[in-house]
Amino acid sequence: MRMKRLGAVGALVATGLVLGYLFGPPLVNAASNAPTTTSDVHIKDDTNSYKANVTSKHRLSVDTEADLTTLGSDDFLDTFGLQYQQPNGNNVLARGTGSFTIPACGVIAGVLVDGASPETVTLKEGSSVDWQGTLAGAGHLNDTFDGGLVFFSNISVTTTGTDQWIVYGYPFSCSGWSAGLHAQGRTK
Repeated sequence: MRMKRLGAVGALVATGLVLGYLFGPPLVNAASNAPTTTSDVHIKDDTNSYKANVTSKHRLSVDTEADLTTLGSDDFLDTFGLQYQQPNGNNVLARGTGSFTIPACGVIAGVLVDGASPETVTLKEGSSVDWQGTLAGAGHLNDTFDGGLVFFSNISVTTTGTDQWIVYGYPFSCSGWSAGLHAQGRTK
């Protein structure tokens, strides 16, 4: 009986050694070639080879060297600035001949000043000057802003005279600023 048990144990050990010899090296080799948390990937064409990083979630990691802009709780790439789309064209946010406060949030697409005398018109959000334009005499001043000037609090319009000015753009609610606002791309 003892010999039978010893023979069974010996056969089991011999079977384990044979299986380890046959399947062990391929398994170890496959495990050592498994991707780690990040790895390099080579991207090749006919003449060049480029190296790129891949994240642990198997996504290509790209450094655009762009700054980040935080809007609300999200971060956006600041590659081209904030972009917006005007529904049905531009709206007149405000017009006047003297100082005024635009009581909303929004995007300013352009400013127009028509006058018969020297005049400086300034748009400020708080203490920051967003735009300032000066007529040297009688004339016309029309500035447009590619990508728009986004503002998140009241804009004060101050003038040094009584010439006609118009601010064009798109208003939106300060609590729901994302309506109509599009950024280049999310980073989270």
